[in-house]
Amino acid sequence: MEEIQLLLGESPYFSVLVTLVLGCLLGKLSIKGFSLGCVAGTLLVGILIGQLGGYIEPSSRWIFFGLFLYVIGYQGGYSILRVWQLRKKTILMTSLIISLITISTMCLATWFFNLDLYTSIGMISGSFVHPEVMYMVTDSIEKLPELSETVKLVALNNAYMGYVLTVIFGMVGPVIMMKWLQSAAMKQSDSPFDKATQNELDESHCDRYYPIDTLETVVKRVFEVNPTSTVLGKSIEQLNAPYFDIMFERVNLVDKAKSSSNEIDDAVNHNEPLVAGDIVTITGRHDTLYYFEDDVIGSELPSDTQVDNNEAHFNMLINTHGFVGKSLNDIKTEINQNTYKNLCIIRLVRDQKSIEITPDIIVKQDDILQIMGSASDIQFVKHNFSNNVGRNTESFALFGIGLVAAYLMSLWNLNIGGLYFYLSIGLSSLIAGTFVGWLSNKINPLSQLPRHTITFVRELSLLAFIAITGLYFGPQMINEMNTSGMKIPLIGLGVVLVSQLFSLMIASKMLKFNKPSVAIGKNIESKADGVGISSRYRLHEQSAMYAIAISYITSSFLMLLVISMVLNFM
Repeated sequence: MEEIQLLLGESPYFSVLVTLVLGCLLGKLSIKGFSLGCVAGTLLVGILIGQLGGYIEPSSRWIFFGLFLYVIGYQGGYSILRVWQLRKKTILMTSLIISLITISTMCLATWFFNLDLYTSIGMISGSFVHPEVMYMVTDSIEKLPELSETVKLVALNNAYMGYVLTVIFGMVGPVIMMKWLQSAAMKQSDSPFDKATQNELDESHCDRYYPIDTLETVVKRVFEVNPTSTVLGKSIEQLNAPYFDIMFERVNLVDKAKSSSNEIDDAVNHNEPLVAGDIVTITGRHDTLYYFEDDVIGSELPSDTQVDNNEAHFNMLINTHGFVGKSLNDIKTEINQNTYKNLCIIRLVRDQKSIEITPDIIVKQDDILQIMGSASDIQFVKHNFSNNVGRNTESFALFGIGLVAAYLMSLWNLNIGGLYFYLSIGLSSLIAGTFVGWLSNKINPLSQLPRHTITFVRELSLLAFIAITGLYFGPQMINEMNTSGMKIPLIGLGVVLVSQLFSLMIASKMLKFNKPSVAIGKNIESKADGVGISSRYRLHEQSAMYAIAISYITSSFLMLLVISMVLNFM
């Protein structure tokens, strides 16, 4: 045991690393279908490591909490602003209700259990993990002229004790509660309507996270031209001319060993008329190819008949070369003027949403087109549109500047007649991240930081915040329990469960979510979800996540005003 304590005491960062690793392993363990999730697992392991001698300064956790909310704002910058514009009144009302529910619940508990005011204020701060309340309370108590130094010290200790005894429950309690509610909600989500709604949300989720689809909606069909085919005597160039979103190619089965260096010969071959026995492939979106019948092209063959199944894709940002204001058909014709084969347009993304494409649809500034074709033709297009390729250097610079701005904003505070106006690290980080994400999208949506990387940073920063909280406050909570008993911890747990449960249920009604499980959060497991954390911070419907995040963070600002008013009139 002494060796473990010495090892953990060597470096505080080693304790955090051990907590993160063991916490994720514990969270991934499943017993009869139930698992804690990485958030709860990390918190429990952090408490254990803290008992064994691990220690780190608690102030460092707010760096990770701010980074977590900054990344949320960065990822959803464009969407957060849209959600705010559509729901700002409801979000502000939800924030007010969250604050009032928490304070009212604590007032009832204070009256019923005869708690002192300062302990209650500390419990309010811990129940919703709002440390800004503690900063303001400490400053206010020290400035009260009618209190002696001894009374001030007792008041500060009581407030801190209330915070310590509830901050752990304020994090792990809702996670466990929501896991149970999530399971109950999932059992009631087996109807065809719910499944259809789920599929719709999945598509919306993919549109926001994958602005450009690469291969999932692209299919290839292979046909052999027969004497009754309608394409008999036509060239591949003639077949491609009327279409902008599909690609015809002639396949020479005899020359399967040909390399890509012979594409010029293929282009010449594409101008020759088709004869019976030729193999023709059609590549495009599945909903487009669905309408091609066998008797139109020829006899359909197995898809493994084709020679080359490696189409390349290119995401082209429309901001130069006079493409703004042109139709998709005109753009397709222009980019194919000097290509060996044929390029087609299979997707159009506008304002981070895929829209239905037609030949006559007009392209707007900052639209994104997904171009598909052979590798050499795609390289030709990239060379001619090289200024459209995103440069991550600008995104990294903006990301770093935004972090500095978030920290500077969090230092701002204003005292007007005893009322505190204070931008918390959470609120300032969310605001700065949202602005930087929106600005990056406006400059060049293709130059934003890779989603997998930024998602991993988000999840890791959340886990680091949880780990440090468990390491520092876990042992203190246990010591306070041994000293003062279980009364206050049980009251704190009740306040956390009641206030957060009612807050989330009312938020789900006010923000008009389809099911409570949307507000509570779902365990989304996909290959793009980073470390695959299951927690209340991962919400399936992105607009729900942004609305809840804004309401939750701004509620701390309202709590500060209410509590400062109480202390000011004492």
